[in-house]
Amino acid sequence: MSKTVENKPIDRLEHYQQMSDDAAPSGVAVYRAAVEKWGVYDQIDMAIEECAELIVALKHCKRGRCGGVEVAEEIADVEIMLEQLRVVFGDAAVDTVKQRKIERLRELVEG
Repeated sequence: MSKTVENKPIDRLEHYQQMSDDAAPSGVAVYRAAVEKWGVYDQIDMAIEECAELIVALKHCKRGRCGGVEVAEEIADVEIMLEQLRVVFGDAAVDTVKQRKIERLRELVEG
């Protein structure tokens, strides 16, 4: 049985496959190419791995066992994987949820 997201197989990249590289936001072509080359499930696993590496780097940094450069490298890796996940799950869905969460954060910060 195929895994789904909003009743759509997650290994289908219709949105970006229909978009030309010229119309796609900067970098999307390479993110899409990575997902197409290694597959959705492998890139999801890679995103999980990169998040775990960032967690370890942050814990080490808290304990004084690493510097900002190591954390910056892991942040960059996670951001690259997040962009690939946007290819898989869709920019519109992510942007909608993100905007709602930013608004909630604003309310919390402003009291």
